Amino acid sequence: MRLFAFGLTANGVYEEIESSQVLTGLAIALVEQTLERLTEETNTAAANWLMQQLQGAN
Repeated sequence: MRLFAFGLTANGVYEEIESSQVLTGLAIALVEQTLERLTEETNTAAANWLMQQLQGAN
C-alpha cells in the first residue's frame, strides 16, 4: 500500500510531504504503516499499535 500526501506551497504548487501539516510531526509513513496493519489486524489492534508508536515518539 502506498499513501500519497501533498501540501500546498506558498507559490501555489502542490508537493509531496513526508509529515502532516495539520497534525504536526505525524509522519505520513506512520499513517501508511497503520493502514497496512488494518489489512491484517483488527481496527483495535491497529489503533493500539499506532497509539504505542505515538507515545514512544514523545
